[in-house]
Amino acid sequence: MAQDIKISGKVTSADDGTPLPGVSVHVKLGNQGVATAADGTFSLTAAKNSILVFSFIGYETREIPVEGNAPINIKLNPKSGSLNEVVVIGYGKQQKKDLTGAVATLSNAQIKDLPVLSVDQKLVGQIPGVQISTTTGSPGGGSTIKIRGSGSIGAGDNPLFVVDGYPISNTAGQTYNPLNVINPDDIESVTVLKDASSTAIYGSRGSNGVIVITTKKGKTGAPVITLNSYVGTQSVPQKGRPQMLDGTQYAQFRKDIITDDFAFRGVPITDADIPVQFRNPAQYGAGTNWYNEVLRTALQNNLDLGVSGGTENTHYNFSVDRVNQEGVIKYTNFQRYAIRSNIETNISKRLKVGLNLAPTNSVQDRNNFDSGGRDILTRTLWLSPIVPVTDANGNRTSYITSPGAIGAPNPLNSLQFAGTTDKYFRGLGGAYAELEVIDGLKVKYSYNVDYTSENSFNFNPSTVGGESNPAPVVPNSNTYKNTTFNWLSELLVNYDKQIGDHRISAVLGYTAQKERSNSISLFADNYPDDLVKTINAASLIRSYGEDVQKWSLISYLARVNYSYKDKYLLTATVRTDGSSRFGSNNRYGTFPSAAIGWRASQEDFMKNVSWLSDLKVRASLGKAGNFNIGNYTYTSNIGTANYSFNGNLANGRVNTSLNNPDLTWENSKEFDGGIDLGLFKDRIYLTADYYNRLTTGMLFNSEIPQSSGYSNAIINSGKIRNRGIELGLATRNLEGEFKWKSNFNISFNRNKVLALNANNDPIYSGLSGEGSYTHKTEVGQPIGQFFGYVVEGIYKDQNDLNNSPKHVTSVVGSIKYKDVDGNGIIEPVKDFAVIGHAQPNFNYGFTNSFAYKRFDLNVIFVGSQGGHELKTANQYLLNIDGVFNVDKKVLNRWRSPQDPGDGFTPTTNGSRVIYRDVNSSWVENASFLRLQNVTFGYNFNPALLSHSNVIKGARLYVSGQNLVTFTKYNGNPEANTAGASALTPGEDFTNYPLARTLIVGLNLTF
Repeated sequence: MAQDIKISGKVTSADDGTPLPGVSVHVKLGNQGVATAADGTFSLTAAKNSILVFSFIGYETREIPVEGNAPINIKLNPKSGSLNEVVVIGYGKQQKKDLTGAVATLSNAQIKDLPVLSVDQKLVGQIPGVQISTTTGSPGGGSTIKIRGSGSIGAGDNPLFVVDGYPISNTAGQTYNPLNVINPDDIESVTVLKDASSTAIYGSRGSNGVIVITTKKGKTGAPVITLNSYVGTQSVPQKGRPQMLDGTQYAQFRKDIITDDFAFRGVPITDADIPVQFRNPAQYGAGTNWYNEVLRTALQNNLDLGVSGGTENTHYNFSVDRVNQEGVIKYTNFQRYAIRSNIETNISKRLKVGLNLAPTNSVQDRNNFDSGGRDILTRTLWLSPIVPVTDANGNRTSYITSPGAIGAPNPLNSLQFAGTTDKYFRGLGGAYAELEVIDGLKVKYSYNVDYTSENSFNFNPSTVGGESNPAPVVPNSNTYKNTTFNWLSELLVNYDKQIGDHRISAVLGYTAQKERSNSISLFADNYPDDLVKTINAASLIRSYGEDVQKWSLISYLARVNYSYKDKYLLTATVRTDGSSRFGSNNRYGTFPSAAIGWRASQEDFMKNVSWLSDLKVRASLGKAGNFNIGNYTYTSNIGTANYSFNGNLANGRVNTSLNNPDLTWENSKEFDGGIDLGLFKDRIYLTADYYNRLTTGMLFNSEIPQSSGYSNAIINSGKIRNRGIELGLATRNLEGEFKWKSNFNISFNRNKVLALNANNDPIYSGLSGEGSYTHKTEVGQPIGQFFGYVVEGIYKDQNDLNNSPKHVTSVVGSIKYKDVDGNGIIEPVKDFAVIGHAQPNFNYGFTNSFAYKRFDLNVIFVGSQGGHELKTANQYLLNIDGVFNVDKKVLNRWRSPQDPGDGFTPTTNGSRVIYRDVNSSWVENASFLRLQNVTFGYNFNPALLSHSNVIKGARLYVSGQNLVTFTKYNGNPEANTAGASALTPGEDFTNYPLARTLIVGLNLTF
């Protein structure tokens, strides 16, 4: 038996000589293995004449024979352009050079230094064609994610998320982000599938794109322990805060309303006509800024502990994560506790089994933010600023009001005592076994489960009250409980074989997935006091609801990838889905796709072009679907009704909607043409794509003849086109001791409605405070255009009023709208027109990474150009009735022909109702450029750390998130109300503000 000897050495990068930590070093066909330390060094025992295998992501694997105990110092060569990098795609893996579809990937190395709470925040500005809008700053809240625009009007337009091969449901939410189930530090890579060729493998769920997340797995070697921790503060920047009247300005405004009214009527005014509170405005000074009163500088901290390693046969990775995020609005918080374990072992040479578990528990303290209605946050803007926060004794003022104003509880009391506590548990788990039947042929069976539990409770005590309802009030509570269980059973057969110049990779699969959700909600009233808050203490259950939702999906899939001489590439995919969500006549659908690629740089006539390192031209055509239409849309709904039976009134059931057995999924057919170009050994790498996606058979609530007994029915109708160009440019600007890398991406998408129903009738959606539509979707235009009055100014004088179209309430100085229908009368809806849209001209991201010796700097900019926001908050911010505090713009209103103001802000004397209805002055430019993240780090000298004999690597960093936004918009230019659909984009009714975050963090390796 060969005698083991001790081998040591160092692994460095061949391009610049820097040490490579975390390189897997193991004995081929043996159990010994380690990972290199932070300084690239390693040490292990091995038999003489054995072979050491050195492998590291992004670098070429090397095998070195052991010939003695002399140090083995080797250099690893970076993979050229990472073309040999293995990319995780749907139901398999593929080398980057062999990809034929529009696929983008981010490795852990690209996103690991971003200290954020969820995976969607790590993707912001990183991938062309992926628009991630930070619509809310609520702790634990989610983002809006769109890949290549919106292609649906009746079904969801969110991408499918696949975690370690498991397509998970319920991944979109603004109030609470379901992606909180994934600890961002557990992510190994993220792959985004954008075109139909790459998404067709997911069939009826692929039309909105697919985001594939792969979590970390263990590597052969000694255990590596990592500890990542950060702490930071969050605050709301002054720029973008609403500019409301202060105490003096508000009192003067209220006084002027009365003065102007008397002057308009020609009636003399005395002090007795003015409430005493408004007679001396200067007494209030700045008064109370209720918005600022509810804000705070909030703390945020995170602690993540990981252990990974393995032998030749068994690999493991465990992590524990704790997050505590205070909200910048007082009494709002988010906490998360997450555990993940991935274990994989080779039972024999051909049989491998694995187990993964990922339970997550979180608690969110929130309120009814981002609701699109008058909630606590909007209340902080319109409440009277002349009422102090506390009385003379230091006690909070319970109810805030002024003469003639709408009153409401102190928002601090509402936040502290009448908030909602939401408790979430979500557990992902799975097990699999993979058998290599013969060389190249593998059979894999897996079973996955996803269990979710939510418990929400809100208690409204007697001491708080409500709008126009001061305390004491009768206490009540709201309870919501939900459990969801989802399982997936999959059988996959993979074949991968190289035969001469031919390489074939194929997959066949059968999958079955099912979900059941049970929810209960109830409103309990008439509590005798505030002491006992459980439901049994209430004497009355005013409302109760229970809901059961179920769906199931059965699928057959196949894909073949073919490569000839690494130059000519072909991919063919087909999937057939059967879904319980669709009518009996259309339960099954088939989704095929095909793609070709030509690696021109591999041709003999191109190999002498020294500056060209890679050139690939690709094209794809395919079809994918969207099954997010609701579980029972195809069938009739049943309601209660009374009828006469033998002369007596009896209870019964009745159909309330018409069934449609032909209802089926939306279909998206997409062409994609792309080019991948690498120059100067891939120091410059360009990816460009052109796509054209047509979505047909959209869910449409169509009017039908009343003779049917119904007024509407859900049908498949309409066509929407999303067409655009995506560009991604990666450059290695400087190499050597000082390194500089850049990544720029930009995407142009044009959304257009090509057809709706049989008559192409427009769809009107949204609702203003006056009951008018706010959005219009029509053929030839983008989805969800803003719809309202067109402001032309104000009626400057009596002559202008007499000779212009007007509303019945119009007076000199009141708002002047365009007479759209030309009948000489200004009327709601009839004189509405398209006044803008939320679709940007382009979105972009720009990342720069610098490194010098042990210092590193990462800077990310994101931006959007050409979109607009509809500031629906103006229905109260610019309300001139006198019942609210208002925006400072109102100070520049029309007072008289001699004092006309800015020419657009009207008098308080008339037409106040139509002025607070949706109009073009609410539409604002939402273009922005945001400094999304700056992270500066220092890696400690490994020689210094070696004295501890424990710590192998240490990195200290500071980071800033959402540091500054350059925009003309006063607020969050990406705001939208929670629950908004594709038909009502771009509404800002005052959302939870975005915080600027400053963090200090430490990463340790043991």
